Amino acid sequence: AAAVYATWTMSEGKTVNTLSEGIPAVGIVLTVLAIGSTVAWAWGTVAGGAVQVVFLWLVLGERGRICPQFRLRSPQWGSFARGFAVVLAAQFFMSLTTVVDQFFATRMGDGVVSILGYANRVLSLGLAVGATAVTRATLPVFSGISADDKRSSAADDLVRRWTLWTFLASVLAASAGFALAPWMV
Repeated sequence: AAAVYATWTMSEGKTVNTLSEGIPAVGIVLTVLAIGSTVAWAWGTVAGGAVQVVFLWLVLGERGRICPQFRLRSPQWGSFARGFAVVLAAQFFMSLTTVVDQFFATRMGDGVVSILGYANRVLSLGLAVGATAVTRATLPVFSGISADDKRSSAADDLVRRWTLWTFLASVLAASAGFALAPWMV
C-alpha cells in the first residue's frame, strides 16, 4: 500500500512523498533504541511501514483509495509487456555482474571479496541516495514538460540545464568518490 500511495502522491506533484520515505527507518531506529533487542528490527519495520501508509493516506485525503483496481482490458498491456521484457533482461544481466565480480575477486587473494563487498555497499549507498534525489526532483518537472503539447524553447532549455547540472554534479561526485574510495572502503 505504501508504494501505491507514494506513486499517487508523486503523480499529484506532492513532494512530501520524499519525506515519507524516511518514516520506516525512523521507526526502526526508535524501536531499536526503545527495545534494544534483535526483535526490535522486525517490530520497527512493521511499525514504520504502517505509519508511512497512514501518513500517505492522510496526505492524499479523500483521494486516498484503499486499493488500486487492476484490469487486463487496456490496450497498453501489449506495450507494457514488451517494455517489461527488456527491463527484465537488463536486470538479469546487471545482477549477473555481482556473481562474475566475486568469481574473479576470489582468485586475487585474501580479503579481496570482502573489500569488493564493502566497495559495492558504499557505491550502492551513493547511487541510491543520488538516484532517489535526482529522480524525485526532476520527475515532476520533466513529466509536466512532456505532457505539455505546446513545448517551448524555454522548456527545452530547462531540460538541458537540468541535464548539464546533473552531469556536472555526477562528474564531481565520481571524482570525489574515486579519490576517497580507499579511505571509505
